[in-house]
Amino acid sequence: FKAIKNDLIFVLGKEILIVPLALLFAVALTRLRMKKAEVSFYRFIFYIPNILSVIIIAIMWAFIYDPYIGLLNGILKAVGLGKLIPADGWLVEHTLGSIIVVASWCGIGLYMIILISAINSISKELYEAAEIDGAGQWEQLWYVTLPGIRGQITFMITSIVFQTLGSYSLTMTMANGGVDGSGMVMGLYVYQHGIDSLTPQVGYANAAAVLLLIISGSLTLLVNKWSSRGED
Repeated sequence: FKAIKNDLIFVLGKEILIVPLALLFAVALTRLRMKKAEVSFYRFIFYIPNILSVIIIAIMWAFIYDPYIGLLNGILKAVGLGKLIPADGWLVEHTLGSIIVVASWCGIGLYMIILISAINSISKELYEAAEIDGAGQWEQLWYVTLPGIRGQITFMITSIVFQTLGSYSLTMTMANGGVDGSGMVMGLYVYQHGIDSLTPQVGYANAAAVLLLIISGSLTLLVNKWSSRGED
C-alpha cells in the first residue's frame, strides 16, 4: 500500500511540475522575440536530460543532494537558508520529493519540444485576428494557444501517467527504495519480489504487476474522460 501511495504521489508531483513548466518554456520560446540561434540553444539545453543515461543522471543529482559537499546545500547556505537543510540528507529525509524533482527535470525538455511544434502549427492569422480584436498576450494564450494545443497537453498528461507508473530506475539507482520504503514505488516493489530476491515470489510479483496495470489503465481512462469534456 505504501508503494501504491508513493506511485500516485509520484504521478501527481510530476504532473504538477512538468505540465506548467513545459508549457511555460514552450510559450516563452515561441512567443517571445528571440533569435533563432537562441531558441535552438535553449531547446538543446532543455533536451539534454533525455539523452543522458539514468546512471549519469543519478550520479549527478546524488552529488547535488550530497549532505556534505552537495551543490544544493551550498546554495542554501550561501543565501542564508541553511536551516532548511535536512540533518540526514535530502535523499534520506525527503526521498520521494527529491526523486520527483529529478524525474520532472528529465521530462520537461521532451514535452516542451512537442508543445513548441504544436504552437508553431497554429495559424498566425488567428493571433492577428485576436490582436485586431484587442486581445493582449494573456488573452491570446488563453483563447488561441491553449485550445490549439489541447490534444498535445492531453497526450503529455497521459504519457506522464504511463511513464511514471511502473518506472523504478531512478528510485532504485538513487535511493533503492529509501529508508523504510519512503521511496518505494510499485515497479521497484515488483522487481524486488519477483527478480531481485534470494527466494523470488514470482506469483506474488505477478499479482502486484496486474494491480499496477489496473491502476495505470484506470488513471488513463479518467484522464482521457476529463480531457474530453468540452472538447466540442
